[in-house]
Parts: sequence; C-alpha cells; structure tokens
Amino acid sequence: MAITTKKPPIKETVGAQYICFDQSEDGEYSGEYSEEVECTEVVKSVTVTENAENTDVYSSGIVYDTDSSVSSTDIEVEVIAFPAETLAKMRGDTVDEGGLILSGGKGIRPFFAYGKVVKLKKGKIRLEWYPKCRLAENTDETKTREESFSEQTDTITIKAYAFNDNEDIKAMVDSSSSAFPAGLTEEKFFWKTNTDKRGFDVSGFRFIKERGMKENFIDLTDGTRLSVRVNFGTIYYLQKQKGFYRIQKKAEKNKKKLTEEESFELAAYVIYAILRSNGKTVGFDEALSLVPPDTEQLEKVLQVFQEEYDRYVKKKSGTVECDAGEINWPEYMVAARKMGMSEEEFLEFRPDLF
Repeated sequence: MAITTKKPPIKETVGAQYICFDQSEDGEYSGEYSEEVECTEVVKSVTVTENAENTDVYSSGIVYDTDSSVSSTDIEVEVIAFPAETLAKMRGDTVDEGGLILSGGKGIRPFFAYGKVVKLKKGKIRLEWYPKCRLAENTDETKTREESFSEQTDTITIKAYAFNDNEDIKAMVDSSSSAFPAGLTEEKFFWKTNTDKRGFDVSGFRFIKERGMKENFIDLTDGTRLSVRVNFGTIYYLQKQKGFYRIQKKAEKNKKKLTEEESFELAAYVIYAILRSNGKTVGFDEALSLVPPDTEQLEKVLQVFQEEYDRYVKKKSGTVECDAGEINWPEYMVAARKMGMSEEEFLEFRPDLF
C-alpha cells in the first residue's frame, strides 16, 4: 500500500459574490435564469452551515447504521454594503415608478443563484454556485459617527436548497484539483452564458444545467459538448431544412423506428440548427461530421432534443390574444426573424401591428 502525502493550499481571502435571479414569475423555482449576473466586491466574510439530519438505526442493542441527509444550507454573508435594488428584489418588496420601496408586506421572495469565490494560497481558487436560493433574513444596523472611522457592516442570510433530483445544493470547481477544467476562469464560470468560438457553453451555469433536472447536452465527435437549448432561432433554421420534416413525417406515418441512417441524418439537422441559432456559420456537411457515431448517443441526441423542442413549443405555441383577434405564433415569429427582430424584441412588440 502506497502512502501519498498531499499539501492542499490554505484559504487566503473571500472574493466577490455573484447573484442571478430565477426567471419564474409565480415564485416557483424554474431553473431558468436572468441574462444579467450581478457581481459585487463587498463581502467581509461568508459562513456556510449545512442543515444535516442524522438518524441512528439500532439493531440488536447497537447502532447498526446511520442515515445522514442535508435538507438545506444556510449562507450567512457579512457585507460592508449591498445594492438597494437587489436587496429589495430578494425581499420581494414593491418598487414603484418613483423609486419608493414598500417593504415588509406579503411580497413573494424569488429564487436566485448565489455564487461566491474563495481565493487560496499559491494562486488557486474555488468557485461556487448555489443555484436555488432564497433570502431568509437581513440585518440593518447603523451607528453614529465618532472621531475615528468605524466600519459598519450588515448581514444577509441566504437559504440554499437542492436544485436537482440528486438533491445537490452546490455546484463547485476547485483549481487545486486535477479535474479542474482547463482554461476556466472566475469570469467564465460566473457568466450567465459564455460561449467559445463554436457556441459551446463553458460557463458555470453549464455545470448546473448538466447536473440539473435532466441532461440537455450532446457530446460531439470533436470532443466538445453542445448545450441543447431550443429557441426561436432553432425552430427557424429547422423550418428551412425540408429533410428534417421529411424524415420526421415518415416516422410518424409509418409508426416505425427510424433506421440508423435516418437517425444520423436527423441528428445532423438538430446540431446544424442549434449551431446556427447560436450565430455560428456552419454547413450541413460540417454538422454531419459532428454527429456521434455511437447508437445510444445518437438516440440520446434525438430524445433530448425532442424533450426540449416539445417544452419550447408548448410554452410558445398556439395563438396569441390581441386587439385584432387571434394570431398564429410560429407564423409571426418567422416573419419577425426575417425583419431582423430578436425573440425578446418580438415579445415587447405588438404582433397585431405587423
């Protein structure tokens, strides 16, 4: 038996904190986050405490086993200042057009992702995301000014919950680990979306998504990992590919399983549409070369895409009520795309005025 001596780097200081709000409008956790990630360097200290439950199982008069589980995690953050608008949003306060904040009412406190940085000796760093958090409480203590300056701090207490089926609470990377992703920086990890030149998500949110409620990525033949995210652009580029719908309709009509060749071609259309919707100039032949040859992986590509596609269509499909009556959503979205409008711009614009 070999003995390996390790000397892990010690903590040096706490770094910045990051906050990104969940986009749910009903107060429930959706796992879909705002495009804006807020970074503030105001942290004095962070204390993380797991709320663990340990239950001893007795047998024959002795402890046979112990069941341990963590229901949530408390994050106590001491800060020298905190953005007023962010705190109001975390508290579920009402902010009117004149800037008046109404606090302490029955507002719903939203979920948000909380990130923190721990800087270690030897230039190492630990980056942590807690994807599903809510504000528990905050303090607001103010003292009088004296002859010498006295530092005044407040405390924000956050409760973090499990964000996936495996009941994970935190997503973390440590640069002192041999498994630390090459080229990953603090900035890249905490960006909402940070894509490389081919459009692959390399942000910390990718780690959250991949270990979230379901797998939504494809391992391509060039070794990269492509996030399967269906949006307006994906639908638009698929509509331009007659081959995609030809194979799909054939399968639906005959109610037969696709041949390996048809599955391969269908996967290529999917990869092509996702890359193009990310603004990448790629041809169908190039997309074809990126399709994983493994049969199981091929089925996974189509299954994951179908789930994302169905979810998106269910969310966006059907008709939209407006002054002119009902309009067909997909038809007008294609028209908006041709006019150079983004999905967000379309949502803010009145479709009945097209």
